[in-house]
Amino acid sequence: MRARRRNTGAVLAAAIGLTVTAGLTVIATGPAAGSDGHDRGWRHVSWTASGPPLAIGAPSCDPTGHCVYPFTDSGTDAGDLQGSHAAAGGATADAAGSSFGTTRISVFTGSVQGCGHGTMTMAVSAVTHPDGTTSERWHVRSGFGAGDLASAGGSGWGTLAAGSTDAHFSGFVRCHT
Repeated sequence: MRARRRNTGAVLAAAIGLTVTAGLTVIATGPAAGSDGHDRGWRHVSWTASGPPLAIGAPSCDPTGHCVYPFTDSGTDAGDLQGSHAAAGGATADAAGSSFGTTRISVFTGSVQGCGHGTMTMAVSAVTHPDGTTSERWHVRSGFGAGDLASAGGSGWGTLAAGSTDAHFSGFVRCHT
């Protein structure tokens, strides 16, 4: 059993690599800006995240061979979010070794169109299914940022096609500047 779990690690590494480094594509709209040019309402956002391959650490395994694989990621963001991100998280396989679950925290630094410039933190959970497709949910951790984005909020969802490096997301961000 332990050997099987270790082989699953290579498949898991490839799956979380596609899940975490995938671009995010969303449609952008929003209400009119306030007198200072910053919109305080909800808006759809659109951005693409890209970067080098993940750095995957040594797994932490229980006595039966069930493991969690830590990883880090960094890169750039373009679109309604302009800037860079740094992320860290963990991944594990289901009992059959055919689905993978990941959770990560990503810190974005840059600007959000209509909101301003600063830092915001996002939590992302994903499942890569046996057919290779990935479903994701993300949300902004309000209060864990800085500058104009210090109190931003928001959430969304996404999918990643099997073998693709582009994830398609939809969601909303609210400015609280």
